[in-house]
Order: sequence, then C-alpha cells, then structure tokens
Amino acid sequence: EFYKRAFDVAREWGSHFRGDPKVIMHPGGWSSEPINKFQKPNLYDAFANSIQEINMTGVDFLVENMPPNPFFYGGQWYCSIFMDPRECLDYCVGNGWGFCWDACHAWLWCNSIKMPEKIFDYFRKIRPVLAHVHISDATGVSGEGIQIGEGEMPLKEIIRLVAPLQIGVVPEVWYGHKDDLKGFKLAWKRLDAMLAKETVS
Repeated sequence: EFYKRAFDVAREWGSHFRGDPKVIMHPGGWSSEPINKFQKPNLYDAFANSIQEINMTGVDFLVENMPPNPFFYGGQWYCSIFMDPRECLDYCVGNGWGFCWDACHAWLWCNSIKMPEKIFDYFRKIRPVLAHVHISDATGVSGEGIQIGEGEMPLKEIIRLVAPLQIGVVPEVWYGHKDDLKGFKLAWKRLDAMLAKETVS
C-alpha cells in the first residue's frame, strides 16, 4: 500500500513536467543472515509478484542494484538479489523494467567477490536497460555513500562512461542534503572536474 501511494504521488508530481516520471525501487531480498543461493529465485519471484499489484500507468519504473551488506534501520544486513549484473539484466529484460545503476553498490559487490576490476564489465552488461545512475564513492564491501574522490573507486573512468548517455545522474553522498546541500554541491563540483577536458601544459 505504501508503494501504491508512492506511485500515485510520482504521477501527480510528474504531471508538472514533460515525460513520465521515473520511480526507482529497491527490490528487497535482504535478511539478517546470509541465505542459501537456491532461495534466490523465490526472492526474485516475490518481488516480481509484488510489482504486478502496482499500477504502472504513466510511470517509468526502474529497479536499483543493491550492495552486499547495506545498513538498514541502524543495522547491517545481507542482500541476496539484484547484485550480479547478469541477474539484473535478465530480470529487467524479462519483466520489462528499466534499471537504475548505483555505481557505489556495484563497486561494493565487485569487491565482495574480490574482483573490483569487474566494475567496467558491470556497466557494459547492464547498459541495455540503463535509464538512471546514482553515484558516490565507496570503500571495501560496506563503505557506501562516501564523498566523491574520498573513496577508492575509479570514478573518473566511470563518470566518463556514463556522461555520453544523456540520462539522469544523481550523487548520493551521505548527508549531502545538510547545510544547504553542501555535500551534493561539492559532489557535483568534483564530478564536473572529472569530466573537464585534459589541458596541455
């Protein structure tokens, strides 16, 4: 019922702009303990069944990829679905959903499988369904929402892959909304600098 109301609000707000409003949803599938991999299909199915109960008319629905060990409600959890890029692509294509790529979440997942270099393969795999991007810096497998340039991600290379696509990009730095959006403004400044053309000295 909460999400049904959220979609109604999105349609109302969207009526003041051109095009259908995007609604981005976390897919659930998180638990206090790791689950058996054979349980994953049931979690994907449960999410798909829940979404079928929501009126999608006039809305561009996007599902977001998740990190392996997020913090919800003041505690650390385990995510089980929408982390692997192939699974993200397959379920989005199969259900007709768009995709919101959280680059920070993708980096944390790549670190969790001890293959951080796979971040670029991740992007290429989900590119066919990509419609929106969330970006911040990150460290390890659970350090998310770090200010741009203060973590360990290859953000310059990532943002240069994303920039030509002409889709929405939003920085998601921790407490970026505080002090008159100070954190978000700094994030944009640093992202803009990464996109600046190289100068010859």
